[in-house]
Amino acid sequence: MDRRADGALGRAREHFVDRGAVNTRGVVRPEIVDSWERSRRAGVDATQLALPYEADLDFDGSLANCARPVLDDLAERLSGMSVAVVLTDADGRVLERRVGEGELQRRLDAISLAPGFSYAEEFAGTNGVGTALEGAMPALVVGPEHFSERLQAFACAGAPVCGPDGTLAGILDVTCLRAEANDLMRFLAQQAATDIEDVMRERGGTGLRRLMAAFRSTCARTRHPVLALTEDLVMANRAARALSGADQDRVARRAAERGHTARARQDRVLLADGPARLVITPVPAGRPAGVVVEVVPSRSGLRLAGREDPPSPTLLSVPPPVAGAGEAPASPVSPIAVSERPLPGLAGAS
Repeated sequence: MDRRADGALGRAREHFVDRGAVNTRGVVRPEIVDSWERSRRAGVDATQLALPYEADLDFDGSLANCARPVLDDLAERLSGMSVAVVLTDADGRVLERRVGEGELQRRLDAISLAPGFSYAEEFAGTNGVGTALEGAMPALVVGPEHFSERLQAFACAGAPVCGPDGTLAGILDVTCLRAEANDLMRFLAQQAATDIEDVMRERGGTGLRRLMAAFRSTCARTRHPVLALTEDLVMANRAARALSGADQDRVARRAAERGHTARARQDRVLLADGPARLVITPVPAGRPAGVVVEVVPSRSGLRLAGREDPPSPTLLSVPPPVAGAGEAPASPVSPIAVSERPLPGLAGAS
């Protein structure tokens, strides 16, 4: 963007901030005008920048874990340049930041482009993260295209990162000083976002296959209730489905609270028919895609289904196809029962 165009754009923004309308058509891109209007309706202060901060985000969830090798590789390739790479979740909250140059790091700290802060458009106005989120498509925002005065010294390109199921998982953003902005930023952001999606797809498919195999193996050796839990679905054998809905939720919630470790552990829970011991096994170990939970009754009064025969659940609904997950297993517990419902306490990791 040359100095003359930059000046015209700055005057158009000032006119919009003062009067709520763009006075020079053709100077401001339509998608930027749309973002300015959303920012104005959201009550964003054009002169100040007050961003909400959350300390308890899932900084070690699936999205961040899958993105780290991509972020590290891109940061290494950009070393020595005044460029930052930022990853946010689907709400625009910063999970990861890579910036090598000291002066840029200080300037980004000054505008709170740092882990824990939200760059959603409703808080920060027009920017590469928030505007990409609103449009669910790549966004490049340079200098005075930012709604907030505090951001006009920067240029940022954001690209959506989608999970294996196609839902928006977060934004990959490349940020630099506006004097150094170029079209390569957009390409870098989109390529990195695609690379993160590839890692998520590969790990997600492998993890789900291992989780299903562990679930079937556990069902084959026990008549106790068995559940397999991920962020997006719950698998249950016949005995587990015989538990009341409240008991199933109680087991799932306890497993979500206790299942973030890399090793198997046991816990106790009080169910409607009495106390039970939970054997909680993360799968795969180290970077679990989910957990398998066996419910072991502490007394015989706990109602079990299928006493005469090994548990054989029925198919309820099938999640989106995962490579290899649909192969017919040799285990007598096929098919599995699947429920696509969010798991309390386990969702939001990606």
